[in-house]
Amino acid sequence: MERRCQTKPEWKIKQRVEDEMWYWFPIMMGISTREEMNTATYEQIQILNEVAKQKQELLNLGRDNVDV
Repeated sequence: MERRCQTKPEWKIKQRVEDEMWYWFPIMMGISTREEMNTATYEQIQILNEVAKQKQELLNLGRDNVDV
């Protein structure tokens, strides 16, 4: 018997990720792991998001002046 995975439309997946960006952003930036995010308090999540935001700003620093 063949098992088929039910998949959601792509727009629903994108919407879910956007809705949960507070969770995924520190993970994507390498600041935190899923395990850490799952056990973090609200205050810790806020701090992790701020650190991720600052890292993103630092990584983007100087890119405006780079010739491609």
